[in-house]
Amino acid sequence: MEINDKKNTRLGKIDRVLRLDRTVFKDIQREENGLKNALSIVMYSTIIGIGILWVMIFRLEIFLLIFIVLIGSPIIWFVESGVLHLTARLLGGKSNFRDYLIVLGYIRSLGALNIIPGIGGLIGSLWRIPCIVVATEEVHKLSTGRSILTIVIPLIAAILLAILIVVFIVVLSALFGWQNPLNSLN
Repeated sequence: MEINDKKNTRLGKIDRVLRLDRTVFKDIQREENGLKNALSIVMYSTIIGIGILWVMIFRLEIFLLIFIVLIGSPIIWFVESGVLHLTARLLGGKSNFRDYLIVLGYIRSLGALNIIPGIGGLIGSLWRIPCIVVATEEVHKLSTGRSILTIVIPLIAAILLAILIVVFIVVLSALFGWQNPLNSLN
């Protein structure tokens, strides 16, 4: 197998994405079975990163693992991609959702790093940021600043939403005299 052939395999493309090779994103967008390939990457990385570890440590029931892999992980990928795509489009992005979804599916291969206890998830999460920024630059044709904002805006919105939910719960607790159920354990 020639070097060019290796870099165009699914694993070769994952390697190129994780190395921030800007040319890979066009290759991924042109894939005939791009959506199927991206979905399989999302599911395999979930099995490797979370599934095996959870089964070993927490004795996770196999049906729950199957649910996480077949339902949960693809839904999270789809929603996350949708939020980032919408934000990128609002900032002037040019891509369609399908192409961006596929590229972000390849980036989700970093989830396999969760198999490394303690630090794997952190490394994967931190490395996803530059991967998503470069992918957004290339796929949506945005500047680096706007690509960074594509990540930062939803993050700030999620933090503000979490704060609002906590404030809402505290206010309701104060108004209706709700008590912490953990206090009754004493």
